[in-house]
Amino acid sequence: MKEDSYINVLFIGKDRKFFDSVESSFTKEYVELDFKFEIIEMSESVGAKNVFLSLAVKPVDIIYIDLTTSYEQALYLAKLVSKNNEFRKSSLVALISEQDIHQKDIIRRALNSGFRLIHYKSIEKFELAYDPISLLDVDMAHSRELVVGKKLGAVEILQPLRVSFIEDNHFRVETNSYLNEGEIIEVDNHPLIDIMPSKKLYVASFAGRDLYYNRR
Repeated sequence: MKEDSYINVLFIGKDRKFFDSVESSFTKEYVELDFKFEIIEMSESVGAKNVFLSLAVKPVDIIYIDLTTSYEQALYLAKLVSKNNEFRKSSLVALISEQDIHQKDIIRRALNSGFRLIHYKSIEKFELAYDPISLLDVDMAHSRELVVGKKLGAVEILQPLRVSFIEDNHFRVETNSYLNEGEIIEVDNHPLIDIMPSKKLYVASFAGRDLYYNRR
């Protein structure tokens, strides 16, 4: 990113008070950078397609989409943005309520819609600026000293799988995780669930070569 260029930050939602606090976090933490901020509200008359068409004519570096309002339209917009090559370097951030952080389906649908980052709306704004800046250029992000907290218990990690093709008794998936051949993995769902009702799958083979998609 050029030093003399602006970082364009777009907030899509209705929570102007929260967006003002996010904007303040950027301007206070990154005084050496120049930002341009904009907010767009989605509604029944201004849906995902209308917002996407307005984005297509101007570059946007960081996009926050508030999932607490217009939930389905927000997910649809994320899919349009994440699949468009013009936005492949943009930081796409989902915002959810603090009550939704334990709702697996909301997290799962946000990941599958193309969001790179998911944050819940809280009074702590440092990570809301740090994470998308890091995706743009890790050298621009301001790090903070780490602290040691109490030991965590079991942590559950959700890893999306992309289905490439389906055969009679097996299918191929793409994932960012390494799978060991002969390993048994458990999934929430799969396309052959009607004829193979078990959610435990056997890893028959694994190839470590990268597959190229012209987007993140």
